[in-house]
Amino acid sequence: MDTNAELRQLKEKHGLKGRDIAQLLGKPLNSSNGYSNRTVDHWLDGSRACPAMAIELLRLKLGDGG
Repeated sequence: MDTNAELRQLKEKHGLKGRDIAQLLGKPLNSSNGYSNRTVDHWLDGSRACPAMAIELLRLKLGDGG
């Protein structure tokens, strides 16, 4: 499975929003509790490849061994 598909699977399995993923990965939130960096959105829509290290970090933080 490619990393973008893994990210979408983790998002669905854990009921996460893009904002939650960004926060778990250390992306800063803006004043309206959203995030302005569209990196996570690009990973989710498949227009950019999600790095394997991001998946590994999410799995560790979510306690999801796969």
